Amino acid sequence: MAAAVGGLTTVVADGTSGLLVDSHDAHDWANALRRLIDDPALTARLGEGALRHAHDFSPGEDRGAHARGLPRRPHTDA
Repeated sequence: MAAAVGGLTTVVADGTSGLLVDSHDAHDWANALRRLIDDPALTARLGEGALRHAHDFSPGEDRGAHARGLPRRPHTDA
């Protein structure tokens, strides 16, 4: 979970690698937390998505490709 502000919206892909919430809305934070508690499968999917998404920000031959608008290398488990 992260507030939907600034660079966090790049680091967290809402619904794919985490949940973005209104930074000033306590109910939004509570609802997102409740979703994660109540849905272990969602939590697992977001965790897996976060690992894939983090790959885009990892050093490597295609580092920065996303920021430059270039196609990214597909993620593969090595």
